[in-house]
Amino acid sequence: MTKCSGCGEMKSKSNFSRHIKVCKGQMSSNVGVERASNSYSRSSSATRPTTSDRQAQDLSQAGPCYEESYEPTGLPTMLCSIIPNAVNDLLEQHQNYNLHDLANFLSAFFPEIPAKYRQVVVLSATAAANRAASLHILS
Repeated sequence: MTKCSGCGEMKSKSNFSRHIKVCKGQMSSNVGVERASNSYSRSSSATRPTTSDRQAQDLSQAGPCYEESYEPTGLPTMLCSIIPNAVNDLLEQHQNYNLHDLANFLSAFFPEIPAKYRQVVVLSATAAANRAASLHILS
């Protein structure tokens, strides 16, 4: 048996993962919530809070039962297909030479690229173009 530090309930190791989801109030479907509440009604409900009570708890104080929100580790597929086109168009901007102007170009013509990535795209594109130009051999 393992004690949940979020709500204090004792759960078997095989049910602990499911309990954490219920404790966080993040069951993915109503069926799961009903099953969880039915299992509580079969046992002594006087010592355990109901599912709706647990959902009302402040999740920031739930201890290990609380996890940060999901953030993807990679770029979305659509963004990965837009960036090469944006870089090609960016390198054709011969009238804009500073980071701010090139980032503004991206925001105007490629609004799909989030603001936090625009300067990184500009720096990466110009660094790659600079490297390619230094490797070019005139014959």
